[in-house]
Amino acid sequence: MRAFTAETPNICDVLFVDGDHRELGARADLRTIRGAAAPNATLVVDDIQMDPGLSLRDAERTGLLRIREVYGPYDSPSPYNGCMRGARGRLLCVPWGFATAEYTGGI
Repeated sequence: MRAFTAETPNICDVLFVDGDHRELGARADLRTIRGAAAPNATLVVDDIQMDPGLSLRDAERTGLLRIREVYGPYDSPSPYNGCMRGARGRLLCVPWGFATAEYTGGI
């Protein structure tokens, strides 16, 4: 991603972050992808019920971005979050949610 943003910075109108699920890794993902964001771009962050949600809220608190909308986390099974099939067909019913945000002038 760093090479892409160095060659073609600020061109993406929509960015989807579903990367590292640890807090420090998710924080790094949010900072790294920022270079690709066009002005007023929409950032979608998945798995906010886990460490990416903590990183998202921290990024807002430090001024990196502004959270626009939060969806969930929704319990599973529910109309908004069905169970999914995992390895060997095992049924996984876990909370899930996502949020939209936009980058600000913060560092």
